[in-house]
Amino acid sequence: MDHLPYPQNPTHSPLDILYVCETEYDGGTDYSSEAFRTYPKRAGWHDFLYHLWDNPNTADELNPRVIGFLQTWLFFGLLSSVIQSKVKVEDFTRTANPSGPRFLSCRALPGLIRTWKHQIEALQPSRRGQWQIDAYECLKHVRETNILARWKFFDEAKGKVLLSIHLLYHYLYVVVERAHGHPGDKHKNFQFSPGPVGHGGEILRTRMLKDGWCLNEV
Repeated sequence: MDHLPYPQNPTHSPLDILYVCETEYDGGTDYSSEAFRTYPKRAGWHDFLYHLWDNPNTADELNPRVIGFLQTWLFFGLLSSVIQSKVKVEDFTRTANPSGPRFLSCRALPGLIRTWKHQIEALQPSRRGQWQIDAYECLKHVRETNILARWKFFDEAKGKVLLSIHLLYHYLYVVVERAHGHPGDKHKNFQFSPGPVGHGGEILRTRMLKDGWCLNEV
């Protein structure tokens, strides 16, 4: 997540997060919150997710491809749905060499968000308000489905993918709230709290404990 500030003389090198998507997010017909919510059905994963709801820790064993689906839906799909526009995969991936693996790269994220904010500010207030509600509905769906909090992947590479989704989720929540405030301030029936969405932070917690941090400080 190279859009985030990094300390000087760090103990560890930045995390390399693999790009594991097998398909690109399709956006539905309009990159709306409804298109985002129904993506698992369009992509053929709805029944699989339903089956695993009561057995979340078997996800990896039953279908190792599920992590690629989650990255497509909850990283690229979430970002595309919040800005309501297609996100180019090549802008958010990098390779060390042409024949090597691809990794996530978020260097383009701040610039993308700046451009998007200028576009939003040019909209009529009513259209801007509807966009805001739609963006929060996407974030709310991620929060309420509780997928990331229920599924634990014991492979570190897959845990890093979940961590990247977790960080993007909170980044987008802050971006949307700073742009137009919380919709609950204007719409009494809208209730949403960002809250934790996953176990991805376990990777950071494990590293900190190995580096001698006190358990109560982690």
